Amino acid sequence: MGDVLAIVGSTWFADVTAFDTARTEILGVFHRRRPDAVVSGGAPGIDSLAARLAREHGIPVQEHLPRQRRWAGEGGFEERNLLIARDCTRLMRIACRWSPTYGSGWTLEQARRLGADTWNLRLPQTLAAGTLYAPVGRSMVGLLVRDGVIVALPAEAGTTGWLGRPVDPVVMSLRRRRVRAVWVPLKAAGKPGRPSGISPDRRNGP
Repeated sequence: MGDVLAIVGSTWFADVTAFDTARTEILGVFHRRRPDAVVSGGAPGIDSLAARLAREHGIPVQEHLPRQRRWAGEGGFEERNLLIARDCTRLMRIACRWSPTYGSGWTLEQARRLGADTWNLRLPQTLAAGTLYAPVGRSMVGLLVRDGVIVALPAEAGTTGWLGRPVDPVVMSLRRRRVRAVWVPLKAAGKPGRPSGISPDRRNGP
C-alpha cells in the first residue's frame, strides 16, 4: 500500500484565514514526508483543497465519494469515511473550531483505531485577538475579542448578553441555529474591524 495520506476536514470555516493556513499546513506535510498517494472524501473545503494540491505536486489521488447523501446505509457518509480510514497509513484532519458536525472527527477516530498515525488541526488555533462578526437583527456586527472573551460590542448588540462571555459558546450557539459567524484575526484585519472589501459569506464559502 505504501504511505497513503488521508486529508479530511470541514467544508466551511468561520476563520477568514483558514484556507490559507490549511494550504500552508498541507504543503508542509508534502515537503516533510511526501506520500505515495493522497486519499480524501471529495467534499468541498479541505477535502477538495487537499486533492487539488496533491495533483499539482504530482501525487496520485484517490477520492471516495458518497453515493447517498445520508450518514448510515450502503453508499452513505459513514461507509465513505470508513473507506478513507481503511485506505490510509496517516490521516490529517483540518476542522473549523466551531464545526456543528463531526464527520471528519469520526474518520480520524476510525483511522487511529486501525493503526494509522493521526493528527488534528482546529482553526482558528487561537482567539488571542480579533473580531467576530455575527448577525444581530438584519445587521452583521463586529464583536471585539481578546484572549477568547468578548470585550466590546456595538450598541445594536447590547441586549444579546454576549459582553464578557467566552466567544466559543457564543459561536457554537449560533452554529447550532445554522447562523454563520465570521472570525477575523487581528493580524488579518490589521486593526479591529472588517478588512476592506471582504464579504464574510464570499470569503468563507465552500
